[in-house]
Amino acid sequence: MQVFLFTLLALGLTTCATKKEQTTPSKAEIIGSASMGSDRMITVILRAEDGHGMVGDTAFFMNPGHKDYKMTIEHVGGLKPGQSKPYPACSQNSNP
Repeated sequence: MQVFLFTLLALGLTTCATKKEQTTPSKAEIIGSASMGSDRMITVILRAEDGHGMVGDTAFFMNPGHKDYKMTIEHVGGLKPGQSKPYPACSQNSNP
């Protein structure tokens, strides 16, 4: 079950961030947070829950050369050094 939750979290990061237009998500649609350090390193912390008490957390760290770096910044609506923003879930009708 832990592998399943981790897979969901990883897929959420790599497939959701391609959505071009981002609206302000409700609290229920937030699955984590993204922050950028002064060195421009992005930290993304995500959480998945299965509805039966199982919870999984993961963290991703991306430097400016990472293939998903720009996509992640766009997904949260922009991110500057020192900022932290909610990481929204992907809508089911977005294109991966």
